[in-house]
Amino acid sequence: MRRGASASHLDAAAAVDAALPAWLGLPNNAEKVLLTLRAARVAATARGVAATALGVAATAPVVAATALATTMAELLQRLFELQEGHKELLQRHEELRQRRM
Repeated sequence: MRRGASASHLDAAAAVDAALPAWLGLPNNAEKVLLTLRAARVAATARGVAATALGVAATAPVVAATALATTMAELLQRLFELQEGHKELLQRHEELRQRRM
């Protein structure tokens, strides 16, 4: 397989992975489950990166929050808030669609 062809296949696979569950025909709550799982993976990765960057074992107690850890916590909190907002938008969209029928 050519290098360009394999790169395009990887891009296509990444696009499918990022696709919304509605495209896959999954139930409405599947989107929230997938977003929650994705957020959990991001949080786990962020914890691992922070532990590695600080030279601290992942199981060692954290004495003080660093600027990086504080920033990551704020970003993850914002991600969870966006997920909840997305859920509300989907509910409003469904209500409007039902009214039109």
